Order: sequence, then structure tokens, then C-alpha cells
Amino acid sequence: MARLRWAAAISAITLVTAASVASGQEKLRFQSLDPNAPPLEATLYLPDRAGPHPAVIHSHTSGGLGSGDYLLAEALAKAGAAVFVINGFTPGRRGGATDDRAYDVAGAARFLSADARIDRQRLAVVGASSGGVASFIALSNPKRKVPADKVFRALVMLYPGLKLGLCAEMQPREQTPMRVPTLIIAGDKDRFGSVERCKTLADDLNRFGGKAEFRVYAGATHGFDHPDAAAMSRGNDSYHPEHAQRMRAEVIAFLRPLLALPD
Repeated sequence: MARLRWAAAISAITLVTAASVASGQEKLRFQSLDPNAPPLEATLYLPDRAGPHPAVIHSHTSGGLGSGDYLLAEALAKAGAAVFVINGFTPGRRGGATDDRAYDVAGAARFLSADARIDRQRLAVVGASSGGVASFIALSNPKRKVPADKVFRALVMLYPGLKLGLCAEMQPREQTPMRVPTLIIAGDKDRFGSVERCKTLADDLNRFGGKAEFRVYAGATHGFDHPDAAAMSRGNDSYHPEHAQRMRAEVIAFLRPLLALPD
């Protein structure tokens, strides 16, 4: 029964609407592999050059989409990658918890693989906060049935919320190791992301045959790359423009050789 439901979900990955909204951007809808989710909204950013393009799937925080997500997407598109920004909280969806959004990442990969403008051999995923946790689960947990080593070339986790009780499902497995090259970035003033747990996750990935890098930004809070961080967090977090610029540059530098981005 589970296999039939999964097959039905995969077969339902179809384009519902596609309308050009700006130069290099399209508003789309796609089907998550969460069988209870309606077609989800997404924005596709396309580079200003001939394709097919490498592509980056973006999964947002538990606070929803913010201005920092679009700034990162624009920077990645300028660097030569198509960027698929998922709205995991599309109106009409019930739930949208981190575990559900792991299915969104898997569905986005299937969806993009059917787009002739996308090079399906050059996919990466960037997840922020709980979106980073969801992305890790999508790639590493056998229940997701996503052949991570065959689909994704890279994973970037921005300030992953590793204090949110989600670590049990994120334990690297010696039996089925997640070997996708991974970059983890966190601030040492993050109230949700534990620097120690991020470092342990990176160390464990490397111990089981993966390739993980971990970088700490001194003074950075949760959501440091969002100009509207204070509003999104009710004043608990703050925008750090220098760290935001550094993060975007380091993410692009990390992805460039893995996705064969142009120099």
C-alpha cells in the first residue's frame, strides 16, 4: 500500500501553472511527495545564459519565506544556477511541519528533473533553519526514498535548528551513510541552532565517509541573513549584513566546483 501511495505521489508531479512574473523568474506550482499536500507554490530563478542549468532547491525557515531567501536566490542565479524557492506554507496546506517539508524537497527534485531547462545531474539543496533539517532528512533518511548520492551533488544547511528536538532523525548512519558534500553555517549567538551539535553532525558525517564543512560566524544570530530578521522573530534576532554577504559568497564558492558553475 505504501509503495502504491508513493508511486501515485510521484506520478502526480505535474506543472499546474507557470507564468512569467519578471525577467528570469517564474511562478510555478509543483506536487510535493507529501500525499496530503496541495500543489505548492515556488519561484524559479533562471540565470541570464543558455541552459540547461544546474539547479539549487531552497527550503525556508519555520517562519516562512523572508527577504534573505530571495537575496540568496538572486545571488545564486547571477552565479549561474537556477534556483527553485519553495513556499512550504502555501495557502491551503495543513501542517507543513519539518518532517512534511522533507517530502517537499524530494518532490522539487523530481519536478526539476523533468524540466528540459535544468541539468538534472547537477542539483543541490540549500535549507535554512528547519528547512535545513528538512533537507538533511530528505537526503539521508531511507524513509524518504531519495537516492541522495544519485540526485544531489551538494547540501547547504544555514543555521539549522538543532535544538528543536529533531536530532533523532538526523543521526548519520554507518549502514546507509549520507555522502553528499555538505556545508553547515551557524552563528554563535543562535538561540535555536547549537554550535556544538552542528559540529558533531559535521564530524559524524566525515566519520562515516562523507565530506562536511562547518563554519561559525561570531556574533551572528538565527536568521542573520534576513534584513527583516527582527520583524520575523519579534525582535529576538537581528540582521548582520556583513555575515549575510559572507554567507552568500561562501555558499557560491562551495557550490561552484560541485555544480560546475561558470567562473
